[in-house]
Amino acid sequence: MPKGFKGFQKGHKSFWTDELKKKASENHPRYWLGKKRDDPEYLKKISEAHKGQHSSPSTEFKPTGCKGRELLGDKVYRNLHYWVERKLGKPTKCEQCGKDVLTSKQIHWANKSGEYKKDVNDWVRLCVRCHFYKDRK
Repeated sequence: MPKGFKGFQKGHKSFWTDELKKKASENHPRYWLGKKRDDPEYLKKISEAHKGQHSSPSTEFKPTGCKGRELLGDKVYRNLHYWVERKLGKPTKCEQCGKDVLTSKQIHWANKSGEYKKDVNDWVRLCVRCHFYKDRK
């Protein structure tokens, strides 16, 4: 047993009294699970509490797009694909074999040059099979 830890002590009272247990359960996030909060008085009270709260100027106008933090540095793979999806959308047709009506896991954004450039002309939409064979070359 670790130093300073006594373990079970017969006759010692629990730290958790009934009052403390009740208070902890009411303050716990899951306490409100399943309970209704659509009381107009409650909603008005919450609305009043949130009035006047704004983002500070330093956080409100942070750089987005090409200079956004998520696209700087070495760890850009996933975020670069998100950027491409925002710019070029999510087509459902493979540009190489012409397969149509493909969903998100059946079709990928593939990089033409092999370098992860932030250029919309450097990306092509391919089905999984065509993408696999393109990367194998």
